Amino acid sequence: MHPELAAQLIPDSDLEIDLATIWKALCKELLDRNFSGRTHNNRRTYDAGCRGPACAKSAREHARRRTGSSPTRYNQSHDAIVAYWYPVAIARVDELYRNLVASL
Repeated sequence: MHPELAAQLIPDSDLEIDLATIWKALCKELLDRNFSGRTHNNRRTYDAGCRGPACAKSAREHARRRTGSSPTRYNQSHDAIVAYWYPVAIARVDELYRNLVASL
């Protein structure tokens, strides 16, 4: 189950954003063994092949900085949710890992 969102991050009702899908994709991205030694919230990991929400967000931000363009309403809401949940997902994955190691 995905964590709660701050009130200002709840998407507009006319945007089709599936929160459960974003949360699952974010956790899957962090658990991907192909990128286990990399930081996901950056463009280099995206360039290495990761297409999870945190890396995709970074790639979009990098392109916007270079061109000076503005994000779409959908990407603005989606990226804010990913940025808010990213540290939460890292903490939960870390906790799962520590619990797994402790149980061995």
